[in-house]
Amino acid sequence: MNLTSVSTSYNNISIYTRKTSSQVTSSFLTNSSSDDSDSILDYYHDLCKKYPNISFRLEDIQTRSKMPSEPPYLGYNNSFNQIGDNFGNPGQCSITIDKKVIENMQKDTVYKEIVYSYIENLEAQQVGYLQHASQEGMSCFAHVLEDNNGVLAPSTKYVHDAFSTEEDIRKIWNTGVSNKEIVKTLEQLKDDMFDTYLAMLEQSERTKDKIIINDDSMKEDTITGNVFGVENSSIYQQIVEL
Repeated sequence: MNLTSVSTSYNNISIYTRKTSSQVTSSFLTNSSSDDSDSILDYYHDLCKKYPNISFRLEDIQTRSKMPSEPPYLGYNNSFNQIGDNFGNPGQCSITIDKKVIENMQKDTVYKEIVYSYIENLEAQQVGYLQHASQEGMSCFAHVLEDNNGVLAPSTKYVHDAFSTEEDIRKIWNTGVSNKEIVKTLEQLKDDMFDTYLAMLEQSERTKDKIIINDDSMKEDTITGNVFGVENSSIYQQIVEL
């Protein structure tokens, strides 16, 4: 790995995204921890201790890809496993590490040293990333360390708003609030309002027709001497004599 190019690599590997919400469910998927998962977590926690000024999250892309989209599968073992505060906030170096990266670090000393070097470089280059985020109109960002067939695949995710916390996401899902339901409700309200409008329009047309009919009837009655249903015999007689 050419570490001299790391400082400028963010300009080529950045991922731009927005914070989104999804559909609703009443509970989250859960996985039981195995000895292997404990090993992953232990190694991850030791790595986090090595860099106390960085906020970390642990991801499991492979497992998440196999899970249904609702509810969302969070991080590793259905948890962000966040170590550190203010994840993704400006001025806070924040890194998401995938499980595969941890596994390769456990098996390969060279790979491990590459990851350590990259993390240290990311921490040192925060000012450059912050300036790039500002130029792109983004307010928050976090680095992502993934593995691509045994090769470290870093990227940077920029967002307009603060990254959601695990607590926020669980609260949204467990309370049944989502963009999809809101849109559905608005669409239903729109349909109901449109139906009401059509009913009012139809009633208005019927009233208009009734007024026209009554007006024509009154004109006929006036000519025949019957105004408001009462025949004026003297006027009628005069018209007949003429």
